Amino acid sequence: ATTLAEALEAGDVTAAGLAPYEERWRAALASEIRQGMRLRRLVEQLPESAIEQLHRLLGVPVLRRVLVSAAPSLDWHSSKLTRVLERLDRHRGAAPTSVR
Repeated sequence: ATTLAEALEAGDVTAAGLAPYEERWRAALASEIRQGMRLRRLVEQLPESAIEQLHRLLGVPVLRRVLVSAAPSLDWHSSKLTRVLERLDRHRGAAPTSVR
């Protein structure tokens, strides 16, 4: 909306006038898209047994609470995934892991 308002105010709704929109969404979402792709590649490489284990982990109450609390903002998943990994690491007694 900001880009359109600026373009209308400037009287320039051409591709060049609206170009800041692409720059802004890329700046805002690039990290999230990158993390999502990274997670997807990781999951695609997991053996079936690991996927089954992850499925069982979803039954762990603390993980379920974190995931449910993340539901309203799953568009910004990298911070939620980092929280899940930190909780897992604390549960195992290891140093926290991050996806960033």
